[in-house]
Amino acid sequence: MTEADRLRIALGASGDLVYDWTPSTGRIHWSGEPHRSFGAAGPELFLHASLFHAMLDEDGARARRLLIDAPPQDQEPFCLEYRLKLPNQEPVWLEDRGACFVGADGRTDRIIGSVRDVSVRKRHEARLAHAAHYDEMTGHLTRGRLKDRLAQMLAAPGQCPVAYCVVAIDELAVVNEIYGVDAADDAIVAVGQHLTTAAGEGAVIGRTAGNKFGVILPNCGPDQVDLRTARLRTSIRDSVIQTCAGSMSVTVSAGAVVAPDDADTAQRAMARAEEALDRAKGQ
Repeated sequence: MTEADRLRIALGASGDLVYDWTPSTGRIHWSGEPHRSFGAAGPELFLHASLFHAMLDEDGARARRLLIDAPPQDQEPFCLEYRLKLPNQEPVWLEDRGACFVGADGRTDRIIGSVRDVSVRKRHEARLAHAAHYDEMTGHLTRGRLKDRLAQMLAAPGQCPVAYCVVAIDELAVVNEIYGVDAADDAIVAVGQHLTTAAGEGAVIGRTAGNKFGVILPNCGPDQVDLRTARLRTSIRDSVIQTCAGSMSVTVSAGAVVAPDDADTAQRAMARAEEALDRAKGQ
């Protein structure tokens, strides 16, 4: 078995496709059949840079062009990731590794590299990123991400007053005990949906604990916060919630503060809103 045979077998097993691109002509020579590997209609779309780049997302096409106009050092390795967009199917994420052969004029004479399909990895990364920012059950922001958003608002130049409200579902443990955990989960999701509607445009909502939501109300000062908090409570109280155990009604308690009047940081605002919630429950 020759060295070329071993290389061909290894490339076939890895799924990598080697290419040799001559920018002056635009021609791209491939070690395999990229149209079959990636589900394209025909091989001609991969044989010229202009046709290949037309299938890439904007960032990917720009990055490939920069390999010619502003290349790395001669034969210095590069690594790109971009999406290949094909009709009637999900985009294919490609990892592109190679090296540029740079001429005396500083432009690239030749690029040799390989591409591989990394769509599975990119989808996994996207799921992890989503889970880090959004609550799996309700789709609202996580507590950490909500805190970040509140901090950004408080740090904005010329900021207007911002109210932060904690809304807690009353007696959720009773719902859990009588109707079961699935019904309690349905109630949590439904309350989150009603809060999204009731909070109004510009509001930011996150799930901060098992039975609690945090609601950021921009442009809400001391003269408005009690009214808007009451509207949130009334919206939930007057709604009929659908769960797997049937229709039910729930109530919520709420505590709110206004920043920067009552708290000058996101951390303090969230803590003092919790204190306000405890006082509201004790009344």
